Amino acid sequence: MKKTFYFFGLLSFLSFSILTWQGCVKLEFDNPPATALCEWVSTTTIAELKAMYPGSDLVIQDPLIIEGVVVADDSSGNFYRALIVQDATAGIEVRFAGTDLYNDYPMGRKVFVNCQGLTLSNYNGVLQLGEIQAALIDDYICRGAKNQVVEPVVVTIDQLNASYIDRLVRLEGVQFDAGSAGVTYADGVNFLSVNLTLMECASDATIILRSSGYADFATKLTPTGSGYVDAIYSVYQSDKQLLIRHERDVQMDNARCESLLNESFTGVPTNQDLNLPGWTNIAVKGTRLWRGASFSGNFYAQATAYQDTNNEMETWLITPPINLDNPKTLSFESAMAFFNHDGLTALISTDFSGNVATATWTPLSCNLAGSGNANYDWVASGPIDLSGFSGTGHVAFRYIGNKTSQTTTFQLDNVRIVE
Repeated sequence: MKKTFYFFGLLSFLSFSILTWQGCVKLEFDNPPATALCEWVSTTTIAELKAMYPGSDLVIQDPLIIEGVVVADDSSGNFYRALIVQDATAGIEVRFAGTDLYNDYPMGRKVFVNCQGLTLSNYNGVLQLGEIQAALIDDYICRGAKNQVVEPVVVTIDQLNASYIDRLVRLEGVQFDAGSAGVTYADGVNFLSVNLTLMECASDATIILRSSGYADFATKLTPTGSGYVDAIYSVYQSDKQLLIRHERDVQMDNARCESLLNESFTGVPTNQDLNLPGWTNIAVKGTRLWRGASFSGNFYAQATAYQDTNNEMETWLITPPINLDNPKTLSFESAMAFFNHDGLTALISTDFSGNVATATWTPLSCNLAGSGNANYDWVASGPIDLSGFSGTGHVAFRYIGNKTSQTTTFQLDNVRIVE
């Protein structure tokens, strides 16, 4: 009897205790406090920091802080132990002794980097800042706001120079060349990096697209069409190269570029008047025409009034007819020697029928070799948009000079018109 009373008494006590304990415990938990945004203040720009590099490794002694947005992280595996940080002036590669940086410093996040004690070094043409040890990361990098948008700067391959290194760029109107289209970005089986070749449709210029065998897109196939590429511009010694951040940086849904005209003057007889199929070579003043020439195995067209027997010279080299009903792009290269006048002009006509005097000609805006260039220095015209013209068109290269004071030699090469 006493034992039974004892048992029920103990049970009642334990039940009351449990109910009392539950009533004292807060069952709805607070959210963890939000990470405060960085309160550091930048003291120098990335361009100013890079300008400090003396030509050999430099340990930063001054309390310098740079501010920028992460434009490339290590989330895809194509960048290793590094973040690419860019501000309005430049970009720089910040090195770390650790991985999975994208968890705290993803693309689009503003960051502040304390440079004091870090080393500014050069790796085959690319300036790097680091290396930041994992245990000290909070001493050197501070997180700012997320979702910062950095628009890629649109450039051509020819325009890429040292000022674009570690910046987000966009190349438009490009495609993988025949040997690099429809193949894997890298060797994802043996984890080997691979260099592929991108070709610019308007100029035929090429650049390396380098991808790591550890990238999550290494085994994916490159597209076979044309379009644009967003990437981080880099160099390896004298080689220009691009590094994409994800497979989606490559957007090539358009048809491949096809050349409607691709004249490099290969094998033309030198020191003889040009006589190319479909082309027109006309002397309007004097008797001199565009002639074939070559140097070190490179063939090109050339016009000059030097030592001409006529007082005045005007000669036109005109392309075969081109259907302009679909948008086209023109490009070419020019060079000059012994400059004393601007004698070369590029023009287009949609009513030329054999007589340049009766046709309507429109000058084309483009880069031409001139007084600011060295002798025989080839200058790319840049892509010339012909979409404002329709019907059947002809592009002309007009040279004007005289035998006394306008004798500059002008040269022409790699005339290309693409769809």
